[in-house]
Amino acid sequence: MKRTRFWIWGIFSLFYPYLLSAQNSLPKVWNGEIIEADQGLVCLYSMMIDGAMKHRDGEFSFILKGRRNKISYSFSTKTQEPKLAPNGYWKIKADPYDLVEASFVDERGYKRLWKGPYPKGIQVKPRSIASMGTWYLVYLKGDNQFNILLKPIHLLLPIDRWKGSVLSVTDGITGEVFSLYKGESAQNGQGIRRVLRGSRSIQMLYKLDLFRFNTYATEMSRILQTNDADIRSCYTDLLEKDENAKGTLTYVFAYSGITQGIKSLKIKQTSLNDPSFMECMYYKLRALSFSLTQSLVGELSFQFNTVQ
Repeated sequence: MKRTRFWIWGIFSLFYPYLLSAQNSLPKVWNGEIIEADQGLVCLYSMMIDGAMKHRDGEFSFILKGRRNKISYSFSTKTQEPKLAPNGYWKIKADPYDLVEASFVDERGYKRLWKGPYPKGIQVKPRSIASMGTWYLVYLKGDNQFNILLKPIHLLLPIDRWKGSVLSVTDGITGEVFSLYKGESAQNGQGIRRVLRGSRSIQMLYKLDLFRFNTYATEMSRILQTNDADIRSCYTDLLEKDENAKGTLTYVFAYSGITQGIKSLKIKQTSLNDPSFMECMYYKLRALSFSLTQSLVGELSFQFNTVQ
């Protein structure tokens, strides 16, 4: 059987989450750009716990409503365990928010809905990252009820790299400040990313081979393309440390049609050996959600470069 390989030129794009209501706004995925004076960032960890106290994978959606600006945002993400880095960061208007609704679709396709508001609000401060903590989504009484618990958690992340883009990192539930950044770089809004994006174009090329299941490559490539900007941000972070960084990265992976995600991801070869870059790419790819129900193995290659 002849193999077909898919090459896709990446473009800057945003991943728009599943919309719970047509009247709600969509938060923008943050890719390192300068944050405006009336905006803040939020992130979280989420876990689904069943009646036997076992973790379940699945899709998690929720709505935050601003107390002052009255803007409602619809979010969507995959559940994950707190030992991993957050799946992503969302940019929304700075304001106190209430959690008013949440839903969860497990790996079996069963959906459950929770109605709030939650007793504790979430504080999103201007030009800061607000950790919304760990959200425990709990089945009760034989899976007939769905409850939610928000628990504060300290961000265990390399936050120094954000000094030019944010002013502080805070606990959005308790208001505790984890890190406070001061200095001209953060105050005047002129970060390295703005200079970089204004003078150079970042190229990221994919090569995807699913071997005997290459008929599914188009659908999997579509998800990679949709999340292009989020994946590309790992390379942007690397360029902040080494402006001449370029090279290739090749993975072999195993995909589960049951959980509809990459369950195993191993490096086959690379010319980019920065630990932070490798960690970022790993978490970004493991966080992707696909619609394929066929389990398979494949090879995924990236080429990174900059053009003046």
